[in-house]
Amino acid sequence: MDVQSAVQNLVDALKVAVGEKKSAGIQAFEAGEYDLAQQVANQAKAIEPIIEAADHIAKQWDALQAPQDVLGTKRTKAKDLEPTEVDFVIPILQVLEDEGGKGPTNEILDRVKLIIKDQLKADDYELLDDSKTIRWRESAQSSIKIMVKRGLLHSKAPKDTLRITPQGRLYFFEQQK
Repeated sequence: MDVQSAVQNLVDALKVAVGEKKSAGIQAFEAGEYDLAQQVANQAKAIEPIIEAADHIAKQWDALQAPQDVLGTKRTKAKDLEPTEVDFVIPILQVLEDEGGKGPTNEILDRVKLIIKDQLKADDYELLDDSKTIRWRESAQSSIKIMVKRGLLHSKAPKDTLRITPQGRLYFFEQQK
């Protein structure tokens, strides 16, 4: 049995368990055993997050099967081009790896700046129209959004914190080959 099938079997078994709990709760309620009905309902409710976690594991496993396709084709950067989102992906993942997999966004970006400083041009340091955001940081933030969307960074990391996913680690190490 492969991993995907095993996870699907787990999800199916958990759904059956929820159904059984709900049936037992209905029977207890109809018999006037309200405390037992409430207890069984709480047990069924407690299984729901486990099902969601198993579904999440299945999605992560699927994503790990083709990590080279995560950001599309690999592209090399010409010196005279503006930084693009793809230019930030590997440096962000590298800093996260160096930091044990997670860290405050601003600190991670400060370290990324040290890695890519030779690629940045004078206008990359200009303020954008909002007069608060530096151009290269805005590009890095766009990269972060794409990386979350593609599963390279956790979407449920605490605010202002970046956390690499197993898929992000695999992608990073595959790009190092």
